[in-house]
Order: sequence, then structure tokens, then C-alpha cells
Amino acid sequence: MTCFPVLTPAEAPAEAGPVFERVRAAYGMVPNLLGVMAAAPPLMDGYLTLASLFRQSSLDATEQQIVLMTANYEHDCRYCMAGHSVGATRQGVPAEIISSLRDGRTLPNPKLETLRQFTISVLRQRGQVSPEVTSSFLAAGYTPRNILEVILGLSAKVMSNYTNHFSDTPLDPYMREFAWHGPDSGGQ
Repeated sequence: MTCFPVLTPAEAPAEAGPVFERVRAAYGMVPNLLGVMAAAPPLMDGYLTLASLFRQSSLDATEQQIVLMTANYEHDCRYCMAGHSVGATRQGVPAEIISSLRDGRTLPNPKLETLRQFTISVLRQRGQVSPEVTSSFLAAGYTPRNILEVILGLSAKVMSNYTNHFSDTPLDPYMREFAWHGPDSGGQ
């Protein structure tokens, strides 16, 4: 779709200006996703706020990427899968975990696989997860707080994944080597 261009600060509504500045200060550039979101500055700011709060959760970096990349896979979001593949690599998430998440395969670590399966259940069941799945998640060593943190991470992913579906956001140059074609893309 072309009705959602990647906006520059000069093209975006004025209230997006401070958010653009904050992003550029933090990352040295503005990812295309945020340029698209800039058409609705509250969405842009809300997404960044939720993403920042999720990074403060008690889940470690690998667990956070499992939640995020599982959502990307389930939502078939090529932009976010590429972006999180870069981020997970930079955070030191093992390559085997990243490739398993990109392929929708079982993770080698049983506890982490339980997190992946729980995340899938939350997504597919729209939060109405069975008591058995929840009990299995808790028995694996996760907590009720972690359930709420998974919800937080998925909330941010709805904002970014859905935006990318409407906009067909072009990959940023730094993520092109991690381009991904999901299960529903037919290899496109």
C-alpha cells in the first residue's frame, strides 16, 4: 500500500517533532516504521512508550525477543521480523534461537519453548488461554507477573505489526540482510 508513506520530520504533523528528536538521539536515525507511525504522533509515542516499558520487564533479553519474534511470526510481519532479528543478534540471543523463531520451530530449551507456546496461545486464543496452558507456563518457572509482561509485549507488537500490514513498510538498509518471508507469504 502506498497510502502510508514514510514521513520525514518536515512532512509529519508538528507534534511528531519531539518524538523524532528522541528517536534520532537514541538510535542515530529514525526507522521507517516510526516514519510511517509519525502520521499519527500518539501512535508513534505510544508504541515507543510500550516498547520501552517492555524492555524494563523482568523477562531477560532472550525471553523478550521470544515474545516479540513469536508475535512477528504469528502476525506474518516481515518488517518487524527483520528488525527484531537484527536486535536479537545485537543483544547476543543465540543464533539457534533466532533461526528457530524465524522458522516457527521448537526452541531447544524447554523453558523457553514453554514461553513461545504460551505466547502463541495468548495470540491465537486472544487472551483466553486455557488453565492447562497457564499452569504449564507457571510450572516452567514463570510467574503471574510474566503473564502480564507477555501481554505488554504483545500490545506493542499489535501496534507495529498492524501498522506494517497497512503500510507495507520498506525495510531499513540495516535490516535487509535479515529480510524474511513468513509462512503466509508463499515465499514472496
